[in-house]
Amino acid sequence: MRIESRKNSHLLHAHKVWADKKYREQSGLIWIEGIHLIEEAIFSNCQFESIIIVEERLTNPEIKGICDKLKVTNVSLFFIPEKIQSNLFETKTPQGIGALIKRPYYSPQMALEGALLFLDGIQDPGNVGTLIRSAEAANVSRIYLLPETADCWSGKVIRSSMGSVFRIPIQIISYEKMTEIKSLGYTFVGADIVDSTDYRQSEVKKNTALILGSEGGGLSDKTKAEIDIFVQIPMKQTVDSLNVAVAGSILMFHFFGK
Repeated sequence: MRIESRKNSHLLHAHKVWADKKYREQSGLIWIEGIHLIEEAIFSNCQFESIIIVEERLTNPEIKGICDKLKVTNVSLFFIPEKIQSNLFETKTPQGIGALIKRPYYSPQMALEGALLFLDGIQDPGNVGTLIRSAEAANVSRIYLLPETADCWSGKVIRSSMGSVFRIPIQIISYEKMTEIKSLGYTFVGADIVDSTDYRQSEVKKNTALILGSEGGGLSDKTKAEIDIFVQIPMKQTVDSLNVAVAGSILMFHFFGK
């Protein structure tokens, strides 16, 4: 179907999904854009609602290949002229293709096993996305987002995760739920520079959960009360700290990447 107006209801709907968190939550949809992310969503068996393509980009063989893959499904394909693409795409230099997909859902009742990652108030979406990507690479089985953490379904988090957000179970939880998870037999390891030991001296246990705090404030008091072992990454004295995504990646590969 060809769309010729910026005021088309479907274009307005797509824009609102990526621009309005509340609307995104109510719809159960997320907006993704760019060739790589859409291919990752197809690979991850995500459910597509619709795909929007700038018709001038149909000469791109990768975009044409995506169209061919999705034509055999029930996904609605919309084509727009380049002149009306403003406000549709979130990125500054869009590739001319975007899609609405259903948010991946994982039951809270799903059995827990293996490595866990908790993000406590990490607000920078780029860091959250990078940590999700590293978590998949390091064999983390589930990620929990504690209060004040960036929305994992925002565009920047999704792009920074490079598609990992489609495949690793992620759940937004309260501090009370964190206590409940710990009672299942997990050892909680927290990254902190105060009263902590060299992470390389910490024993790697089977049921371990790594907890990372915010860039500015670190771990919250509620989270600290649950932690069994505090660790830090030794570094040159002239360096105050590492970016949380860098530090978290180092720790994940130490504790989980076996």
